[in-house]
Amino acid sequence: MYKMESYRTYNLKSTVSTNRLDDGQFLVNDGTFYIIENSGVSKDQIFISVDVNGLRKGPNAWGHDLFTFQLTTGGKVIPMGAKGTYYDDLDTYCSPTSSNKENGIACTYRALYDNNFWKELP
Repeated sequence: MYKMESYRTYNLKSTVSTNRLDDGQFLVNDGTFYIIENSGVSKDQIFISVDVNGLRKGPNAWGHDLFTFQLTTGGKVIPMGAKGTYYDDLDTYCSPTSSNKENGIACTYRALYDNNFWKELP
Protein backbone atom coordinates (compact mmCIF):
# COMPACT_ATOMS: atom_id res chain seq x y z
CA MET A 1 0.00 0.00 0.00
CA TYR A 2 1.20 3.50 -0.85
CA LYS A 3 0.90 6.37 1.56
CA MET A 4 0.37 10.07 0.97
CA GLU A 5 3.80 10.59 2.52
CA SER A 6 5.20 9.22 -0.77
CA TYR A 7 4.81 12.62 -2.47
CA ARG A 8 7.83 14.89 -2.92
CA THR A 9 8.24 18.63 -3.37
CA TYR A 10 8.89 20.13 -6.79
CA ASN A 11 12.67 20.03 -6.36
CA LEU A 12 12.44 16.40 -5.15
CA LYS A 13 14.41 17.27 -2.00
CA SER A 14 11.81 16.52 0.64
CA THR A 15 8.45 14.96 1.36
CA VAL A 16 5.47 17.30 0.96
CA SER A 17 3.28 18.43 3.78
CA THR A 18 0.16 16.30 3.52
CA ASN A 19 -2.05 19.10 4.87
CA ARG A 20 -3.36 19.75 1.34
CA LEU A 21 -3.81 16.07 0.49
CA ASP A 22 -5.89 14.68 3.32
CA ASP A 23 -9.63 15.27 2.98
CA GLY A 24 -10.65 12.79 0.32
CA GLN A 25 -9.24 10.72 -2.49
CA PHE A 26 -10.47 8.59 -5.32
CA LEU A 27 -8.87 6.51 -8.04
CA VAL A 28 -10.30 6.07 -11.54
CA ASN A 29 -9.90 3.07 -13.84
CA ASP A 30 -6.99 4.55 -15.82
CA GLY A 31 -5.00 5.01 -12.61
CA THR A 32 -5.46 8.77 -12.28
CA PHE A 33 -5.59 9.64 -8.58
CA TYR A 34 -7.70 12.59 -7.40
CA ILE A 35 -7.18 14.24 -4.03
CA ILE A 36 -9.62 16.71 -2.49
CA GLU A 37 -8.75 19.35 0.09
CA ASN A 38 -11.48 21.31 1.85
CA SER A 39 -9.77 23.44 4.47
CA GLY A 40 -13.05 24.54 6.02
CA VAL A 41 -11.50 27.96 6.61
CA SER A 42 -12.85 29.61 3.47
CA LYS A 43 -15.17 28.61 0.64
CA ASP A 44 -12.33 29.50 -1.78
CA GLN A 45 -9.96 27.00 -0.18
CA ILE A 46 -11.20 23.89 -1.91
CA PHE A 47 -8.35 22.29 -3.83
CA ILE A 48 -8.34 19.38 -6.24
CA SER A 49 -5.01 17.70 -6.86
CA VAL A 50 -4.52 15.20 -9.65
CA ASP A 51 -1.74 12.62 -9.88
CA VAL A 52 -1.95 12.17 -13.64
CA ASN A 53 -0.10 8.86 -13.81
CA GLY A 54 -1.33 7.41 -10.52
CA LEU A 55 0.04 6.89 -7.06
CA ARG A 56 1.97 3.76 -8.02
CA LYS A 57 4.09 5.48 -10.71
CA GLY A 58 6.76 8.05 -9.93
CA PRO A 59 8.03 10.54 -9.52
CA ASN A 60 5.03 11.41 -7.29
CA ALA A 61 6.04 15.05 -6.98
CA TRP A 62 4.18 18.33 -7.23
CA GLY A 63 4.87 19.92 -10.59
CA HIS A 64 6.01 16.63 -12.15
CA ASP A 65 2.96 14.35 -12.09
CA LEU A 66 0.89 15.90 -9.28
CA PHE A 67 -0.99 19.11 -10.10
CA THR A 68 -3.36 21.20 -7.97
CA PHE A 69 -6.35 23.33 -8.92
CA GLN A 70 -8.46 25.70 -6.84
CA LEU A 71 -12.25 25.55 -6.97
CA THR A 72 -13.77 29.04 -6.55
CA THR A 73 -17.09 29.90 -4.94
CA GLY A 74 -18.26 30.84 -8.45
CA GLY A 75 -17.62 27.29 -9.64
CA LYS A 76 -14.46 27.97 -11.65
CA VAL A 77 -11.53 25.56 -11.56
CA ILE A 78 -8.30 27.57 -11.69
CA PRO A 79 -4.77 26.15 -11.95
CA MET A 80 -2.90 26.75 -8.71
CA GLY A 81 -0.24 29.39 -9.15
CA ALA A 82 -2.47 31.65 -11.24
CA LYS A 83 -2.81 35.19 -9.94
CA GLY A 84 -5.45 35.28 -7.22
CA THR A 85 -5.16 31.62 -6.21
CA TYR A 86 -4.27 30.77 -2.64
CA TYR A 87 -0.72 29.78 -3.69
CA ASP A 88 0.33 32.33 -6.30
CA ASP A 89 3.85 33.02 -5.00
CA LEU A 90 5.85 31.00 -7.54
CA ASP A 91 9.20 31.80 -5.85
CA THR A 92 8.03 29.88 -2.78
CA TYR A 93 5.60 27.34 -4.22
CA CYS A 94 7.14 26.42 -7.61
CA SER A 95 10.87 26.84 -7.31
CA PRO A 96 13.88 24.54 -7.67
CA THR A 97 15.45 26.30 -4.67
CA SER A 98 12.53 26.61 -2.23
CA SER A 99 12.62 24.45 0.89
CA ASN A 100 8.94 25.02 1.66
CA LYS A 101 7.04 21.78 2.40
CA GLU A 102 4.38 22.84 -0.14
CA ASN A 103 6.86 23.70 -2.88
CA GLY A 104 5.33 22.61 -6.16
CA ILE A 105 1.67 23.16 -5.33
CA ALA A 106 1.71 26.29 -7.55
CA CYS A 107 3.41 24.65 -10.53
CA THR A 108 0.14 23.80 -12.23
CA TYR A 109 -0.16 27.28 -13.72
CA ARG A 110 3.43 27.19 -15.01
CA ALA A 111 2.99 23.68 -16.42
CA LEU A 112 0.01 24.85 -18.46
CA TYR A 113 1.20 28.28 -19.59
CA ASP A 114 5.01 28.52 -19.40
CA ASN A 115 6.64 27.03 -22.52
CA ASN A 116 9.94 26.57 -20.67
CA PHE A 117 8.50 24.82 -17.63
CA TRP A 118 8.95 21.24 -18.88
CA LYS A 119 12.51 21.96 -20.06
CA GLU A 120 13.52 23.21 -16.61
CA LEU A 121 12.22 20.41 -14.38
CA PRO A 122 14.63 19.60 -11.55
